[in-house]
Amino acid sequence: MNCNQAIHAITKRGFTVRQAQFLILVARHTGVCVMRQYSTFAGIVFGQKTRKFFDNLVRSGFVSTYDCANGRGRVYHVRHRAIY
Repeated sequence: MNCNQAIHAITKRGFTVRQAQFLILVARHTGVCVMRQYSTFAGIVFGQKTRKFFDNLVRSGFVSTYDCANGRGRVYHVRHRAIY
């Protein structure tokens, strides 16, 4: 699957092109990310849009979450087949 096919597959599930591009970038590098990385990638202020995007990812089953730093941080692991 090339990048454009992956973007199309993800956007069919209700995500924007920018969100799909971020998920593909994460999947191609390490497969893990934190919310602030999306904010930086998208060029937006960390806040409601970022939280809503990650809540949607968790609800859709695109990512698994792992708490770290005594409950003060959360790491997201991209694991959905449509991305890979």
